Amino acid sequence: MKILVVKPSSLGDIIHALPTVRILRRAYPQADIAWLVNDNFASILNGCPVINRIIPFARRRYATFDGWMEFGHFIAALRRERFDWVIDLQGLLRSGLIALATGARRRTGLSDGREGATSFYNELVKIPPLHLHAVDRYLMLPRQLGLEVDRVEFPLAPDPRGPKVARDSLILINPGARWPTKRWPPSRFSELIACLAARWPDHRIAIIGSADERLVAEAIAKAAHAHVEVLAGRTTLPQLVDLTRRARLLVSNDSGPMHLAVAVGTPVVAILGPTNPRLTGPYPASAHVVLYATMPCSPCLKGKCKPTKDMECMTAIGVTEVVNAADHLMRKS
Repeated sequence: MKILVVKPSSLGDIIHALPTVRILRRAYPQADIAWLVNDNFASILNGCPVINRIIPFARRRYATFDGWMEFGHFIAALRRERFDWVIDLQGLLRSGLIALATGARRRTGLSDGREGATSFYNELVKIPPLHLHAVDRYLMLPRQLGLEVDRVEFPLAPDPRGPKVARDSLILINPGARWPTKRWPPSRFSELIACLAARWPDHRIAIIGSADERLVAEAIAKAAHAHVEVLAGRTTLPQLVDLTRRARLLVSNDSGPMHLAVAVGTPVVAILGPTNPRLTGPYPASAHVVLYATMPCSPCLKGKCKPTKDMECMTAIGVTEVVNAADHLMRKS
């Protein structure tokens, strides 16, 4: 049997889907399982033990005028694969159309898909009207199929150093996030780094993030007046996986690196504002510390702060709270 999993983005959502694909692999050990993923995230699945191959999707290139013909060739190649079963975990118009275009007889998607995506499936996974974490939402698929959900694991590429190597004396800081409303103020991160450097002088502190976040990371490091490495924009995704595995702690806004740390077992101090910790916070929350200041508008789930424009849900979280949370997890690890 040939199975195609359609889950192109984002980094956190791809990680959230891993436990479901692991259970599919266990249920269908002989299946050829491919994963369609945006090309900028494809390397996170390199060496993933529960899939046979990665199908990179060049979303940005296909969206251009010159890329439409190439997109047509991509769809034709997918159709020639003759997949038996397509599972769309993205649940948007584009992913639903891709599922239909494969020609697969069995097309499965979640019942809460948006943009009309559900019209392209012939098998719906019923999502209850409850506040389910994203991980549990995807796990409704194997549960509805009658497959045993024994435990939640995130099968990224195996650690080449082996599973019992001690963590390094490394603290990671992730000040970035896709939405401006998810970002704790840079000045707070600078103050936090100064406090952590004084409290844990024998530890390296490094700031991670994308290339677009490098200038902010450098400004944070400079204002901290402490020795800190700026690695933003200098790591590939596989390198970030390995770096996060080595760390004793990550302090992070709600973003992909937060979920990556959870997946590799690194304790996280998560700073959340406009999003709901029950839906997209660290999983499970019991192994981490989530700092969340509830406001009348929380969670707004918006990238712009409209009521006051000063993001009170984020600014209400003080440096001392974050330092105490970090100290708690560091002493446990």
